[in-house]
Amino acid sequence: MMEVHAYWILGHFDLNKKCLNIYNTYGFRIMDRQLVEDVQAFAVVIQHMLVNIGFWKSNMVDGKERIEPLDVNIIQHLPQQQNGFDCGIFVIEYAKHIINQTIESMPNPLDCSTVRINLVTRLFKHGFDKKKRNGYDTDRDNVARTVRKARRLRRGN
Repeated sequence: MMEVHAYWILGHFDLNKKCLNIYNTYGFRIMDRQLVEDVQAFAVVIQHMLVNIGFWKSNMVDGKERIEPLDVNIIQHLPQQQNGFDCGIFVIEYAKHIINQTIESMPNPLDCSTVRINLVTRLFKHGFDKKKRNGYDTDRDNVARTVRKARRLRRGN
């Protein structure tokens, strides 16, 4: 029986360069050629959708409409997960660094434990602030122990 592995990748559509950039969390396990084959359908569909909504014009070749797929680029020299369960953390970090235009300075190796604690803390603070703004509160006993522990670690207690 064949074992099936699944993990996340991040696709970033670069509108200015008209290409699809792929950020592979598990690059040392999956060859780039296979990854390009797997995402090629997106490169075709995105291009067709943009032409059909009038965002881009198609090329005319010998009187026939020709829509070329987007170029697919596998972004190299990124931190990679070393296990089978950190792909979500890597996708979140890739996205954060793309948005902030700091992908070149992303820490390598990535400390996933610290990223998780920071993420949990930010999500907790966001929820807490939202509850405070909307005038309701959550009983301290209902707060997950892991969240309280993460908050203590952040404060250094």
